[in-house]
Amino acid sequence: MNPPKDIPSPCVKVCTMDPGRGVCLGCYRTLDEIGGWGVFTATQKLAVLARIKERIRWWGPPAGTVPGPDGGTA
Repeated sequence: MNPPKDIPSPCVKVCTMDPGRGVCLGCYRTLDEIGGWGVFTATQKLAVLARIKERIRWWGPPAGTVPGPDGGTA
């Protein structure tokens, strides 16, 4: 099964980097993940989203988001 071609950015417009964690406090992406999003393949984007889910498990939901029923963000 092929990944969808159009995967929306997880950006929630709360763009502040946490220097201790090295991720944006709004979307939990690293600077490399944010900068590369526009050129990443769908597979790469899905990998970033999977890493974000892991970060949410470790640190709780990022700022500006609402926890979804599965513990992810809605």
